[in-house]
Amino acid sequence: MEESGVDSLMAAELIAVLRNTYGIEIPPMEFVRKGGTISDIADMVHLRLGAVPASRPRK
Repeated sequence: MEESGVDSLMAAELIAVLRNTYGIEIPPMEFVRKGGTISDIADMVHLRLGAVPASRPRK
Protein backbone atom coordinates (compact mmCIF):
# COMPACT_ATOMS: atom_id res chain seq x y z
CA MET A 1 0.00 0.00 0.00
CA GLU A 2 2.88 2.36 0.53
CA GLU A 3 3.38 2.73 -3.24
CA SER A 4 -0.03 4.40 -3.45
CA GLY A 5 0.71 6.68 -0.52
CA VAL A 6 -1.42 4.81 2.02
CA ASP A 7 0.55 3.80 5.08
CA SER A 8 -0.53 1.53 7.91
CA LEU A 9 -1.78 4.41 10.07
CA MET A 10 -3.95 5.75 7.23
CA ALA A 11 -5.30 2.26 6.59
CA ALA A 12 -6.16 1.83 10.29
CA GLU A 13 -7.93 5.19 10.33
CA LEU A 14 -9.87 4.33 7.17
CA ILE A 15 -10.90 0.96 8.59
CA ALA A 16 -12.19 2.71 11.75
CA VAL A 17 -14.12 5.30 9.73
CA LEU A 18 -15.72 2.62 7.56
CA ARG A 19 -16.69 0.61 10.65
CA ASN A 20 -18.11 3.61 12.52
CA THR A 21 -19.81 5.31 9.57
CA TYR A 22 -21.10 2.39 7.53
CA GLY A 23 -20.94 -0.53 9.93
CA ILE A 24 -18.71 -2.56 7.62
CA GLU A 25 -15.54 -4.46 8.44
CA ILE A 26 -12.59 -4.72 6.09
CA PRO A 27 -9.69 -6.73 7.49
CA PRO A 28 -6.32 -4.94 7.21
CA MET A 29 -4.83 -7.84 5.26
CA GLU A 30 -7.50 -7.41 2.59
CA PHE A 31 -6.13 -3.94 1.85
CA VAL A 32 -2.69 -5.45 1.32
CA ARG A 33 -3.99 -8.38 -0.73
CA LYS A 34 -6.10 -6.17 -3.00
CA GLY A 35 -3.36 -3.62 -3.68
CA GLY A 36 -4.74 -0.73 -1.66
CA THR A 37 -5.55 1.62 -4.53
CA ILE A 38 -8.52 3.97 -4.23
CA SER A 39 -10.36 1.88 -6.83
CA ASP A 40 -9.67 -1.34 -4.88
CA ILE A 41 -10.88 0.24 -1.64
CA ALA A 42 -14.02 1.57 -3.35
CA ASP A 43 -14.77 -1.92 -4.70
CA MET A 44 -14.37 -3.45 -1.22
CA VAL A 45 -16.73 -0.86 0.28
CA HIS A 46 -19.31 -1.26 -2.49
CA LEU A 47 -19.31 -5.04 -2.13
CA ARG A 48 -19.87 -4.84 1.62
CA LEU A 49 -22.68 -2.32 1.15
CA GLY A 50 -24.33 -4.61 -1.40
CA ALA A 51 -23.80 -2.20 -4.29
CA VAL A 52 -22.26 -2.92 -7.66
CA PRO A 53 -18.71 -1.55 -7.72
CA ALA A 54 -18.09 1.26 -10.20
CA SER A 55 -15.34 -0.78 -11.84
CA ARG A 56 -17.85 -3.52 -12.62
CA PRO A 57 -20.65 -2.17 -14.79
CA ARG A 58 -24.16 -3.54 -14.34
CA LYS A 59 -25.31 -6.14 -16.87
